[in-house]
Parts: sequence; structure tokens; C-alpha cells
Amino acid sequence: MTHFTPLTEAEIAALRLERLARARDDRAINENAPPIAHVEDVVAPAGTGVRCRLYLPVRHRSLPLLIYAHGGGWAFGSLDSHDRLLRQLAISCEIAVLSVDYRLSPEHPFPAARDDLIAVVHTIRARRCLLNNLKAGSLFVGGDSAGAHIALSAALQLEPGTIDGAFLFYGAFRPGFTATSHASFGSGEFGLSTADMKRYWAAYLNSASHHICEKANLLAQDLHNLPNMYIEAAQLDPLLSDSLELAEALRCLHVTCECTVSNGMHHGYLRHFETTIEARVHFRRLTGFLKSCAAGSR
Repeated sequence: MTHFTPLTEAEIAALRLERLARARDDRAINENAPPIAHVEDVVAPAGTGVRCRLYLPVRHRSLPLLIYAHGGGWAFGSLDSHDRLLRQLAISCEIAVLSVDYRLSPEHPFPAARDDLIAVVHTIRARRCLLNNLKAGSLFVGGDSAGAHIALSAALQLEPGTIDGAFLFYGAFRPGFTATSHASFGSGEFGLSTADMKRYWAAYLNSASHHICEKANLLAQDLHNLPNMYIEAAQLDPLLSDSLELAEALRCLHVTCECTVSNGMHHGYLRHFETTIEARVHFRRLTGFLKSCAAGSR
């Protein structure tokens, strides 16, 4: 297991500057987002009072709900960073999406983000105060990249039966860097690098504790009580092995699992799904599959 030391003040300051720069880039990515029937910023009245954003593709209809944790290395991102993607997911999959503005690292290290997501899930289950027409048997968690780790970490903590499944997009599931995909795709040629992931994990854990690192290694946890899992991986991604090894572990435990690798795609491609024909094809395939899963037809 990789050893991490707490960040220095200079390293924390550098992350905060990077956060500001990324927020500017996010605004450009999310320009001309597709119109949708209803968007509402809300606060989940549980735990820390987590801010959320609800997307409804149609009004006054019973819908499955996806509670979503955005990517961004646990240190970046917001309700705005994935706005375009989540609008399109809601529209294409015919589901309600609740985006969670979880606390970011390094100010709030592991497990703060996980606990925020759990608080929102419990609020929805107990009160259904954010979505009156939640379709029975159709409550999912999900996320991309760091958000996939948060979603899976939450699923592992929730009582069996609390959620009906999880959608995990090119996730980071363990704080280690020796996998084949890191060697093949970790140089930064395709965007995300192994060096990036080392910084992000150090910020997220922000601790020298071996116990904390072990808890954050989701591939080392007891996975047998997980609900149905739907895993999307990108081929040209240093995190590819994380998804493949998770899928293999779930199958060995006889947990229902679907895992697909998007050939030719790099980490983070879903936020740029309109940039190439290949990305659009993969996005249509993915959303068609998620729609059928959420509708209970698979």
C-alpha cells in the first residue's frame, strides 16, 4: 500500500489555485447546456445540510432517481462542473438526477464526502422530501472518477436494500499505482496521469495513517452485500485496472455486475461526449443501457 503524508501548506495553496482555474474551465464546458423540464437547487436537511441540484426530465411523473457524486479528484468540482452532463443523463435515461455538492479535500479529507452522500441517501429514503414521485425500487447512487469512489464507498456503508444499484464511471477505487493501466496510460499523454492521481489521493486521505489508507482501498473491502453494479471504464485511462479488478471481484462473489470498456476513450470523456463521433456513440450506448437498468428491464 502506498504511503501518503499530510499535505504541506504550500501544496494545499496550490490545490486551491488549481480549483479556481478548473472552475473557469468548467464554465466553458457547460455553456449551452440542454434545456430540461425542471432544475432546482435544494439543501438536504440531514447531516451537514448538503447542497444538491435536482434535474427532472419531465414533471408530475414517477421516476427512478440517481444520486450523483461528481468527479474532480475529490478536490475539485461543484454542482456547476457537471451540469451539462447530468442534464443530458436525465433526459437520455429518463431519470431524475440529484447532484450532491459534497465537501472537498484537502479541507475535508476522507470520509467526509462519503458521509455527505450517505446523509443525502438517508434523507431521500426517510422523507422523500426532494422528490415526491420517486419510483419504487429505483434508487441508485453513482459518480464518475473520484465520484465513483464516493458512490461505491457509500454503497458499502449503507444497509443492504437501501439502494437498488450503483452506476460507476471510470472510478478510482484504490490508492495504488502499480496496476498495468498505470504503466500503459499513466504518462499524461491521454489526460489524467499517475502523478495526478498521487496528488489527488494524498489530498483526499491527507493522513499518514495506514488505517485510513486501508479504509479508502475499496477493492480490499467486503463487497458481497453490494446491490447491482454497473461499471463503465475508459480504455486509455490509468484507472482502467481499477474498474476491471472491481468487476472481477464482484463476479467472484456472485454480485450482479455489468462492466463495459469504451474503446479509444480517455478518462473523463463523458463530460466531453459531444466532441467526437466516437464519444457520442459511446454516450448513446451508455445512456441506453442505463435507461434500461433504471426502468428495471435488465
